[in-house]
Amino acid sequence: MAENFWQNKRVLITGGGGFLGSFVVENLKKRGAVDIFIPRKKIMT
Repeated sequence: MAENFWQNKRVLITGGGGFLGSFVVENLKKRGAVDIFIPRKKIMT
């Protein structure tokens, strides 16, 4: 994969607050991704 593939890409990550998801988010930031969206958990009451 080209080194600049993630430059200026918009990304949606589900589970980005978890252990693996947070690792993915940090690596995408390092590779130049912008506007990384992490949906909130739905709280059931």
